[in-house]
Amino acid sequence: MLALGLIIAFILNIIYAIYNLKERLSTWNIAAIIGIVVFSIVLLFRLETVPTMFFDEANGMYDSWDLSRYGVDSNLNENPIYLQSFAGQGQSILYARLAGSFLKY
Repeated sequence: MLALGLIIAFILNIIYAIYNLKERLSTWNIAAIIGIVVFSIVLLFRLETVPTMFFDEANGMYDSWDLSRYGVDSNLNENPIYLQSFAGQGQSILYARLAGSFLKY
């Protein structure tokens, strides 16, 4: 219900803003407003649900944090060239190094 209330309030706010404009709206402005409304409805539609947890992404972020802090991955390999996940899948070392630079401090 919260998402539905936010959607209705947002749409009413857009309608109020359109009617109170002093200058004439161009087609690009109208298209942008419609795009923002549609995008907001899509985002707010599932606001009340909790997103699922994907363990391979969580393990990838843990590896990034480990590499940035201690220089080892979750399997205690120093400077690995291949990150092995708990289920045997591999993760990108480039992504782990880039993400680790944001997690360092």
